[in-house]
Amino acid sequence: MQQRLRKFSRDPEHLPKRLITERSLKIISLINEYHFLPTSLIIRLIPGNQRITQRHLQTLYHKGFINRFAFPKVGAGFVGEFVYYLDNTHALELLVEAGAGSDVLSWDKVRNNREKKYCDILDASLSDDMQGQLLFLNHELMISRFHSLLQIACNNSNGQVVLENWKQGSSLWSSVSMPAFSYDDRKFQEYDKKETVPVRPDGFFTLFFPFRSEEKQRAHFFYEADRNRSSVSRMVKKLRAYYHFLVKQRKQEQVYGISDVKAVLVETIDNDSADVLREAAQKPVVSGLESSPLFWFTSSSFFTKKQPVADGESVRQLPLYLLKPDVIFKKIWLTVVSNTLYSLID
Repeated sequence: MQQRLRKFSRDPEHLPKRLITERSLKIISLINEYHFLPTSLIIRLIPGNQRITQRHLQTLYHKGFINRFAFPKVGAGFVGEFVYYLDNTHALELLVEAGAGSDVLSWDKVRNNREKKYCDILDASLSDDMQGQLLFLNHELMISRFHSLLQIACNNSNGQVVLENWKQGSSLWSSVSMPAFSYDDRKFQEYDKKETVPVRPDGFFTLFFPFRSEEKQRAHFFYEADRNRSSVSRMVKKLRAYYHFLVKQRKQEQVYGISDVKAVLVETIDNDSADVLREAAQKPVVSGLESSPLFWFTSSSFFTKKQPVADGESVRQLPLYLLKPDVIFKKIWLTVVSNTLYSLID
């Protein structure tokens, strides 16, 4: 009888003999692209039988090619699902041997992941040291969820919309010089002196619509994942920097090689946070005298609200985004200029 493999440490001695296959390489490539991915999204992003994908995840973990962690939680089981990431460059070497270009692989990030030891998150003796890591990982997984929903919804669109590209990380970083200002108790003050402010999107992507007229085939977006960990004044400064970068100075033409950006998308963790930021973004000092429609806001609750799902004789509660990933294309975005809800594919 096959001995059950350990969950929270590697157990290669009891691993059934399995080969590294094309599906294994697809999993490694996917994790390289997304950085951090939970099981529930990996099995939906990889074509084919989900149980087979789960067995490949198990094999890659116990052979040391990928690593994983689970967040602590309250309730049955006391831990969440596994989240996978790369911390072993041997996994990237497998992709190179299979023909992947070395320049598109995240060598530095993999080495950094190894130093951070995210797999130790459940070690109680390290709980104080891991608090900052937990905040970072929750933010990264918010980005990964958004990216995944875009990809799955596009895959399910019968070719109507394509995720032409997605970028995140330091390659997107830039800056803009703009008049200094202060924001206190919802009051703004602009000064004569200039300040240089970083522009560091959480993501940038392009949707391609092959059946539309040529001038309407591409829509470019920036994405911000706000977990309400930054002060409102800091987020306001970030939005103001976007406005000066994209509208006042049109630096996207030089930095990103695009003429127009459809929107800067801001996903917040709840409706109250979205309302506060939306109100601030309406101020002329942030988005101009006529309130630019550049900024679109939504709440994670549109994605995470639980839905009942029959599972044999019992009922499970699953987040909506796992059941209906095309929620990402629904009318869930509010601009600063009206109360009309918009969709990314309008």
